[in-house]
Amino acid sequence: MLAERHAVLAEVEQPNKDVSTPFDLEHVVLGVREGVSPSALPPVRIFLGTETAQHRAERIFVWSIEKIRDPSRVYEITFMKELPGFDPRRWLTGFTNYRFAIPELAGCTGRAIYNDVDQIYLTDPAKLFDLPMGEHGFMSISDRDTSVMLIDCARMATVWPLAAVQGERRKQLEERARQISNLWGPIDPGWNARDDEYRAGQSHLIHFTVLQTQPWRPLPYRFVYQANPVAPVWDTLEQEADAAGFHSFNAQQPSKKFAALKTQARSGELAGSTFRQTPDADAWRGLSAILERPDITDLIHYTLADVTPGVEAPSHNPLTASPDTGPPVASGVLCSQLLEYLPDEDVPWTLDEMFQASGRFFFLVVDDQGKGTLRRTRHRAWWLTQLEGAARRRPDVHWRMALRTSGRTPWVHLGGGHCLNQPPKVWILDDDKVGHTIQSRALAEALGWPVEVKQLRFNRWQRLSNKLLGASLHHLDRENSAALAPPWPDLVISVGGRSAPVARWIGEQSVGSTRLVHMGRKGGEVADDFDLTLACAHFRQFAHPRRLQTIAPLNPLDDATLEAAAERWSGLFGDAPHPRIALIVGGSSALHRLDGSTARTLGQEVAAFAKSLDAPVFAITSPRTGSAATDALAGGLGPENSVHRWRSDEQDNPYRGYLALADIIIVTGESESMLSEAVATAKPMLIYPLPEVQPRLRARVAEAVMRRSQKPRINKRGTIRPQRGLQYLCARLIDRGWVRPRRDLTMLHQALVEAGAAQMFGDKIRPGEWPGLREAATAAVRVRRIMGLADG
Repeated sequence: MLAERHAVLAEVEQPNKDVSTPFDLEHVVLGVREGVSPSALPPVRIFLGTETAQHRAERIFVWSIEKIRDPSRVYEITFMKELPGFDPRRWLTGFTNYRFAIPELAGCTGRAIYNDVDQIYLTDPAKLFDLPMGEHGFMSISDRDTSVMLIDCARMATVWPLAAVQGERRKQLEERARQISNLWGPIDPGWNARDDEYRAGQSHLIHFTVLQTQPWRPLPYRFVYQANPVAPVWDTLEQEADAAGFHSFNAQQPSKKFAALKTQARSGELAGSTFRQTPDADAWRGLSAILERPDITDLIHYTLADVTPGVEAPSHNPLTASPDTGPPVASGVLCSQLLEYLPDEDVPWTLDEMFQASGRFFFLVVDDQGKGTLRRTRHRAWWLTQLEGAARRRPDVHWRMALRTSGRTPWVHLGGGHCLNQPPKVWILDDDKVGHTIQSRALAEALGWPVEVKQLRFNRWQRLSNKLLGASLHHLDRENSAALAPPWPDLVISVGGRSAPVARWIGEQSVGSTRLVHMGRKGGEVADDFDLTLACAHFRQFAHPRRLQTIAPLNPLDDATLEAAAERWSGLFGDAPHPRIALIVGGSSALHRLDGSTARTLGQEVAAFAKSLDAPVFAITSPRTGSAATDALAGGLGPENSVHRWRSDEQDNPYRGYLALADIIIVTGESESMLSEAVATAKPMLIYPLPEVQPRLRARVAEAVMRRSQKPRINKRGTIRPQRGLQYLCARLIDRGWVRPRRDLTMLHQALVEAGAAQMFGDKIRPGEWPGLREAATAAVRVRRIMGLADG
């Protein structure tokens, strides 16, 4: 039966190649692979609904097919984008109604598959294309869900004529089809598995329907993106496409619009007046310092116009060059007055070509001011995505970009990729808070690069928010702070709200040469302001490509540090028997309370626990404990156990000695830094949670905003609707740093327990080894990656 079905497909349903279509659309053809005998079956025709912002999704959609397709068969993928005659203003996406135009776009013959761009195939789409249709005109998982369809184009051309498709709503067009008996037929729901419906090994296709959780973040100016549990499947496909150097279009097979531009260029129709004025000197700021390097010996300037940036660099025009000869190669590549004019489809492979041509660095100038004969306006996020994609495929190239999106705005200078200086030069911005200093030094030590600590002092404006300060030094006491002047470092590490504006100011002054890494709950709320932000998961900030979520704050504890502390404080516990219990006590905070009653209970319960093990307790307090709580704690522990009382005048605190010499560690649960250091010891660690206090009004408001930002809008079908209205407003307030969610320390405790690094007090201590949680090394790997350096 299967052979007979294939014979029918090959003989009857072969599309008529002579039939004209009303639109000139872009196509990608995946042909028969080299060395494979061609199949007699017709091409698998797929029409993809898409829009300008979906360039990453288009590429991975095509790659998902290329990876699993029948190598003996041809696959024709048609991009339906910006079709004339349609009014998308009332559509959910920029391509909602295009699906119903497929019968006419396909010449009213043969069959075709429709897909939304936010989908990836896990099974060869030929298996869907070849399904028996019987008397059905179209097939999908539901007659009200047409986001994946198999269409009989001849049958459906009369049901969905182009005039109706361009003028009616989606529901009206679907209702047209429902009026005809037996026109619709069902397919396996696995061909349209929505987000959490995905089942590994069972689903044929994943549909990322929740727009605000799409992993590739196509519309950051319309949605505040949040995590998607299925994202790793999509991310893996992108990594594979990068490794394979795959693009939907390339120099040998560019888009139709690129080919038309090429014809114009070679005929001389693209005159110099087509292009805007040559970019001014500010666009090239920072280039001279790069050109002074001895390893930059030659340059190429990619451009469509007959201009140079004032340096000797032979021009290369990709529109007039032959793709067969390949691009020239030099230690440095410049580009101006080129990418602004190219079609969206051809920017990625052109960028890849320039990165491949570059031995050391790439300097891009994009003057994206409004539309002209050839120009198109794209968002900053669009350009960054393109550059960062090319840089992932060539991590050994240093890149800079000067971008101007309006004639009234100054040039914005950005940078990334491989660090030109080896080893990189690092500045730590020290705001004199001990907890912040510990985190920044922990990361710096894990990186192992030369470090200079810049001590900061602040004036009366230090309490102004980052939103008001921006990238500035207005709140800095310049006279009593360390000098901040060129040569600028390759990397700045900052922690906390006060140092964040200073770091951003340095980034601007360096003209894109300095990478910025910011840690902590304050200052880094807007991840786009930095190259990388590090935030604990219990801060409950939204997932972001520039945000690395850790379990706990970073600390510098490692085996060598603990061994040194054990030797330094070797007599701290005298000849006390093992096991020895160290009780690390914090105190009252904005979220928790440690009063006398709680402290006494803490002492009594820990003493009872220690007695069951025949173990002594060595307690140590902190600045937040207070004298009253310390006295109550000592009373609860009893005279057989000891308490080291914190004193402000103590020159040498034995805290690390307690961590190094203890066999079991108990830590009060409100102190993130103490918890982080205790789990780094790789010893049995128990968390003793303190009672929570009633949150203040500001915290209650922030919590209400957080809840509303994550409350899904559900439609009649039970699926999640796009983020809009109050949900969007609340999410944007958090995303832009105007509202900061309350820390959830219960979430931290659970994460430490799930990681196997801790247990809650009261649970029986599990036997065996305990893994030490040392996240500074993991963070260092990510920092090396943004510096374009090896992970080792």
